[in-house]
Amino acid sequence: MPLKVIGLSQQMLHEGCPVSEERECPPVFYGPLLDPALLDELQAVWTRLESQALAAGGRVVIRG
Repeated sequence: MPLKVIGLSQQMLHEGCPVSEERECPPVFYGPLLDPALLDELQAVWTRLESQALAAGGRVVIRG
């Protein structure tokens, strides 16, 4: 599950998405998979890492 999808789900829920059943909009139900504050922290750290890497002429990647 991409973190971006979970973040979008959390945003939809925060903005008051009227969906009440998973069948209506499955992505909305991905939000509870991660703590929103933790996801926000990860995004902030990732952005800082990318900025520093770009400034040094590199890039940040995650390998599985």
